[in-house]
Amino acid sequence: MSTNGAMMAQGHTGAGGGIAILVEAARQVMGKAGERQVKNADIVVETASGGVGMDFHAGVLGREV
Repeated sequence: MSTNGAMMAQGHTGAGGGIAILVEAARQVMGKAGERQVKNADIVVETASGGVGMDFHAGVLGREV
């Protein structure tokens, strides 16, 4: 599920869309996502891709290890 609109709302390669998804994931796990906050978001998985399949990242963020 996307809490910030994902690439439809954030743009595409070159516009920082992938980083915006990472920032939203960090905000969720820190409890700082405002009205988009998912209750008890202790672990967050985020992914983004761009270009013509050349750029991809995935991350798992959590409050505790």
